[in-house]
Amino acid sequence: MEEIKVGKTEIISAGGCGNKILRLLTGEADIALFNLASSLWDTCGTEALLAACGGCVTTLVGYPLTHHQTGDVANKYGVIATSASYSDFGRTHSELCDRLRKIPEIVELYKVAGLDVVPFQEQAVDIVRNIDGHPKTVEYFRKITGNNDIISYCANEFECVRYKQSNACRVRFAVGSIVPGQVNTVFCKRVVLRELPYALEKARTLPYKVLRDVKSCLVEAAFLQSDLCQVFCKTSQVQIATPFDVEQDAFLDNPIDSRFELTLFDFKEEDGWKQYPHLGDRELRAVLKSLAEFHAFFWIDKRDGNLETPTFEKTKALAGSLWKPATYWHLGQQPKGQLDNLIPSWERFLSDFEEELKILGAEQYIKVLSTVGKRLKSVAQYVSQQSHGIITEGTDENCTDSVEYIESFPYQTIIHGDPKAPNFFFRNRNSVDDLPDVGMIDFQWTGQGLCATDVAYCLAASGSSEILPIKDDFVPTYLHFYYDHLTKSLVKYKVATSIDTAASIVPFLTFQKQYENAFLDLARIVVADHWKSIRPENFRERKGKMSYNAYNKSLPVALWFIARTIDYLERFAIPK
Repeated sequence: MEEIKVGKTEIISAGGCGNKILRLLTGEADIALFNLASSLWDTCGTEALLAACGGCVTTLVGYPLTHHQTGDVANKYGVIATSASYSDFGRTHSELCDRLRKIPEIVELYKVAGLDVVPFQEQAVDIVRNIDGHPKTVEYFRKITGNNDIISYCANEFECVRYKQSNACRVRFAVGSIVPGQVNTVFCKRVVLRELPYALEKARTLPYKVLRDVKSCLVEAAFLQSDLCQVFCKTSQVQIATPFDVEQDAFLDNPIDSRFELTLFDFKEEDGWKQYPHLGDRELRAVLKSLAEFHAFFWIDKRDGNLETPTFEKTKALAGSLWKPATYWHLGQQPKGQLDNLIPSWERFLSDFEEELKILGAEQYIKVLSTVGKRLKSVAQYVSQQSHGIITEGTDENCTDSVEYIESFPYQTIIHGDPKAPNFFFRNRNSVDDLPDVGMIDFQWTGQGLCATDVAYCLAASGSSEILPIKDDFVPTYLHFYYDHLTKSLVKYKVATSIDTAASIVPFLTFQKQYENAFLDLARIVVADHWKSIRPENFRERKGKMSYNAYNKSLPVALWFIARTIDYLERFAIPK
């Protein structure tokens, strides 16, 4: 009770769930605690009434009650409700539950599911639940991992990540005996949109984006559960966070009610895996090599000169369940009017970064800075067509109109769609001369596209200023490195019979031009959207953080991005 009290507090003894909610509605009370004998039948109608009046009802640790007809209906993990005026006391409902989550006696309630209550370690019990809201059990983890020695588990809050569009946590198992090769950890990723404030805000202001997010979760689930994903992991040197289990319940007619829960392979530090906010030379080369192998394995462009790979029909079928085209930034995924934002957004950027832009130094950049927004707008539709087969800006409905064109678009493969630094893990090999092993995560924007689209985004979103200097352009070196591994991988996966044949399938000069088009296409969304309100202090605040793309958290990388954009605009020409 001490954690609940705020200032002078009066304790009211009252029975009945409806009676307690009534007291909140009438202003007689500000907080109500339900006893552990209450059920979902008691809270279903009363929660709706209180929520309609601005109040809130959750479990004691803060996650919403899930009123479904399946599973246990007992509220055995406790219920707490607050009135609409509770925040007037200087504390929100969420902040109250954060305090309650630290109380050992409350966390003890989850022992029935197998949670191991670690002293002084806050547990992320809100994440480790199934889509119906029930905590995952030891029996569940035994079943999906095949490890029957699991006794209990913990989900430490310090090992979880809470993003705007998902929450995730490492789950560690206590086992009766340690056996080589047994699964001792998993990574639980939870996307239940009604539990995410950001999703609720988007549902109110930009509903088409919520539908887009639901489709992206369906895409990720489809890709990770595919047989080809498993085959790729076995035949390549790339590790993907494949799932032990996927639960999903999608509602395209009312997307905010959609729910996804993925229990994935865990890239943990004890096994040598690490992440970096920016990629250095070794890490970037390792990623480019892995992307080259990924692109070759999932090649779907069957034209004269290409062999039909053993998995061609399966790959085509898989591509049909993914984005067409891939990525979140192509014009078809963006709201109408984005092209009109290019010029004013760039002019605002020039004004706010006047001093910083002087670092560009070279006259060929300074003298044309004012024209960048206008020139990007003039080429936007062409580079979008060349990169994605999409001409029209708008929401996803515009993409479906271009399906026929996309399918005849040359040089197609399945691309990652969001290859930024936070989506890669690295593990060093025995020799320091070898490139590290690479692990890939997050396939929500995976689908059909050009290899060059992944490469352009990867460089801009991942590289460090040390390997992306403004004056010395190292990009050609990385493009040749990627291309060499692409041609080798096309032979490895029987798309081509020789390196020469592979080079004829995608000539280097064609790939290089595709890269520059894709880079300019990315520059369009960076200027019109990602940088529309960015300030110099944002780069200082975000420096070194794992989240954010490189061009959004490193000023030197942002300036490199501008320099390369100008370079590509200077030599850009629309074929007649």
